[in-house]
Amino acid sequence: MAPTSSHYRCASDQDLPVLGVITAPTTLAKDDKPKQQKFVVTRLQLNLLGRESCRSLGLSLDQLLYNKVNKVFQDIKPDTSLQSSCHQLCQEFPDLLKKELGTLKDFELEVQFKPDVQSVFHKPRPVPTAVQEDLDSAIKAGINRGIWEPVQFNSYGTPVVPIKKKSPQGQSSIRVCGDYSVTVNQQLETHRHPMPQPEDLMRRLGRGHCFTKIDLADAYNQICLGPESQNKLALSTHKGVLLQKRLPFGITSALGYFQEIMDHLTQDLPGVAVYLDDILVSGNNAAEHLQNLRGLLQRLQDKGLHCPLEKCSFAQPFVEYLGHYLSKNGIAKGPKTDAIMKMPAPSNESSLRSFLGQFKLWQQIDWPDGLSL
Repeated sequence: MAPTSSHYRCASDQDLPVLGVITAPTTLAKDDKPKQQKFVVTRLQLNLLGRESCRSLGLSLDQLLYNKVNKVFQDIKPDTSLQSSCHQLCQEFPDLLKKELGTLKDFELEVQFKPDVQSVFHKPRPVPTAVQEDLDSAIKAGINRGIWEPVQFNSYGTPVVPIKKKSPQGQSSIRVCGDYSVTVNQQLETHRHPMPQPEDLMRRLGRGHCFTKIDLADAYNQICLGPESQNKLALSTHKGVLLQKRLPFGITSALGYFQEIMDHLTQDLPGVAVYLDDILVSGNNAAEHLQNLRGLLQRLQDKGLHCPLEKCSFAQPFVEYLGHYLSKNGIAKGPKTDAIMKMPAPSNESSLRSFLGQFKLWQQIDWPDGLSL
């Protein structure tokens, strides 16, 4: 053992009594070649491994913590009785589970435009042969569902962008989106409704008894547009001009409008958290969970909204929500927050602001008992 002149202090700011330093061959796996690593030996029977040694051995404290968190959550047993009760409860709301597109009752949204706007019409873009058949089918289906209405003449027209998407079953389909960035987005008034803070939503339900996620089908398209908005948000396609009858993806103010609608719809419902079309329900116990879920399902059905049963999950012991895991033991980062760990070091003021904005949410997590950073 070699002596050391370095001084070490523990987390409580107390001096660590160090006996010295040893260097020993170390391997992480049976087939690894031994690497010489330095260990600091203390009188407390605690051997310290420095950052350089962790780096050379490929150790990740974040991954170790992530694995420990996952084990904590995986060990939570599901409440199968509550899950069965939730599925039985859904059968009391047949209109809510219908396959056709829902419609928010007694409501028409007029998207606000800046004064003195000028009409903008873009010719339809060429359609690649590989997607033309699927695009034709998607447009026809949208017309049949009441999302679009063909017209002969219109002063506004936004070109479409066909986007391929895959279902959970692996089936491919086409989503027809308007490229509003080249037409009306610059003419829209900024919608001022505040988006909810994710940490506030998670803290509200973070230690609930099981979690139910409700997923609205084609959520934006369940909001009807008023006549003026239908005209100004019309699509220019190779099949002609289509009036936009429902709230579309792609306009900059859509997020704010939809969040405001959902906030007003659910603000008096206990045990319910809403972030856009992600609806989470919980309660302090099984009975309260069922009561809160019944209140939400009743409200959604009364308002004419629809949600597919296969896209919902009921009474889960833990759930991924807004990139984090929620359970009765608390909240921990989910797999998507690994992107924060892999962010490059900020090099200027703009990148520093972006980094701090991403890091803020992770820093405020309510970790499970015994886990912290």
